[in-house]
Amino acid sequence: MGGGASKKNTSHKWGASSKADIAEFRRRGHEMIDFIADMYENIEKTPVKPQVKKGYLYKQMDVQAPEKGQSWKQTMQEVQSKVLPGVLHWQHPRFFAYYPGIMGFPALLGDLLADSLNQPGFTWQACPVASELEVVVLEWLI
Repeated sequence: MGGGASKKNTSHKWGASSKADIAEFRRRGHEMIDFIADMYENIEKTPVKPQVKKGYLYKQMDVQAPEKGQSWKQTMQEVQSKVLPGVLHWQHPRFFAYYPGIMGFPALLGDLLADSLNQPGFTWQACPVASELEVVVLEWLI
């Protein structure tokens, strides 16, 4: 903070500021879509309810927050080994508890688009389209 010249933050790997960053994002995005599609394509082979006990994840995590980030490969390995075992599959065809899951592939793609636009909709000045669209949709509902 304060005066003086600011230096570009180069400590992060994915900055959306260079063609290399965009190429990496594109590659990882395709990998993520494939991961999600594979997960849903094979969901019937997974248990509906997680086969874990309370505290399972806490025991697997480091005591201290990491000093540095890890590779994409390591992160996805942890998703497979630590996150997915604790997921209750609301979209599983044999999930009949509570109420039906409402996720669909169009919704996932819509979330991806909305997240990429990164529009905080707290005032009209901050995001005119969010404010305008909210009025239109609310008018549809009344």
